[in-house]
Amino acid sequence: MKRVFITGSPKETQRVAARLARRLKVGDVVLFLADLGAGKTTFVQGVAAALGAKTAALSPTFVGAETIEGRVPIHHLDFYRLTEAEILGIGIEDYLNGAGEVGPGVVLIEWAERFPKIWPKERLEVRITIEPKGERRRIEFTPRGRRFESVVGALEKAS
Repeated sequence: MKRVFITGSPKETQRVAARLARRLKVGDVVLFLADLGAGKTTFVQGVAAALGAKTAALSPTFVGAETIEGRVPIHHLDFYRLTEAEILGIGIEDYLNGAGEVGPGVVLIEWAERFPKIWPKERLEVRITIEPKGERRRIEFTPRGRRFESVVGALEKAS
């Protein structure tokens, strides 16, 4: 079951993100699949703010990963400039499993399509596309697994 939202501004995109954030818990993995400039980081900023982030979420393109403190740890990863070896080198499995020095949290991955081998079975895929006129965004939630079917179902009811 997919759920689609159409937003007309960055603020609207962040409001949709906040709706999702209210349903996320430690251990959840959200993958962002979108072209450059579609609004992945804007969406992540909305999630982080709704999860009580003490600092603004910035695109971690040049560092690969950042952890943002909030009500729960928010692990924000960006695979845009990383090779498979670099993705493995940042300890991706620790992020996904909440193990090692990383610790558990909500995991948000931009440019996840660059390394689908690591996608966990249970995950939420968020595809963001720019509508033809350029201002509006189409945000499509695709749940993978029971946990995320429940999350997306709750978004459906909240409409």
